[in-house]
Amino acid sequence: MKSYTKYIFDLDYTLLIPDWSREDDYLRKHIPKEEQESFFQQKQTILNQYAKKD
Repeated sequence: MKSYTKYIFDLDYTLLIPDWSREDDYLRKHIPKEEQESFFQQKQTILNQYAKKD
């Protein structure tokens, strides 16, 4: 495993635009198909609420 000495935290996405597709792919593989639609709707709702706080 690669060892890093410095880390960059970009909490408000001013430096990097995140690509959530890898996370979504991982979640799709590990969440039962019958629960995926509900899960991703809830995830999006939470992200939208977080974005409105700005």
